[in-house]
Amino acid sequence: MPEQTKPAKPRSRLRRALVAVGALAAIGLLLLALGIPVPLGPVRPLLEERASDALGRPVELGSVRLLLGFHPGLRLKDLRVSHPEPSRPDVLIVERLQLRLGLTALLRKHLHVTEIAARGAALHLDPAAIPEAEPETPAEVPESEAPSDPLRGWRLDVDSLSVEAVDLTYVNPDGDAVQARLDSLTAALRWDESTEIRAQGVYQAVPLALEVEAGSIAELLASPDAWPLSLRLRFVEYE
Repeated sequence: MPEQTKPAKPRSRLRRALVAVGALAAIGLLLLALGIPVPLGPVRPLLEERASDALGRPVELGSVRLLLGFHPGLRLKDLRVSHPEPSRPDVLIVERLQLRLGLTALLRKHLHVTEIAARGAALHLDPAAIPEAEPETPAEVPESEAPSDPLRGWRLDVDSLSVEAVDLTYVNPDGDAVQARLDSLTAALRWDESTEIRAQGVYQAVPLALEVEAGSIAELLASPDAWPLSLRLRFVEYE
């Protein structure tokens, strides 16, 4: 007679299930630790449409990637904001933009941005090319029906803001283009601490450095007119 195979014991099945769950958990933690970027190709058209509607200008994205990790985020490449008139220069071009958030802080109504980094950009500002919006008369809304502030009770912190290699063009009312270049900008924005910004670049072929010391984000939102602000501009020499 052929030998009959004994059914697996319940403990053996449980042990195998625990091993499988443990392996999956280990793989998930490894992916989080490595911060592997995940392409989001199917989402790109939706992001372009929403951004275009919000800015009132055509927005194109070269690529969008989801950044896994303990501080997840997004990485955008070849971001382009075009002018509504094709004959005019693009309003904004960014080669790379990265944003990371602290998710656990959201549970405490805390928008904790751990990183905002942009590199390689061109900004073209021409006030004369911006169409004037028709003034709208706001409708009177009874106080009892006034919408509540959805951001009440929230706080914002930005650990690291960095911008590198940005070409700036401003067209003055006379039609003359003023050129400037921002080589680097670093800043830390805190809800209840002072704000510090350091920037270095070139304006009209003159190397300059800018240092900004200001109040906290909470002070700015509470009283913009009384927000403490100190600027220091100095000439620098590149080695």
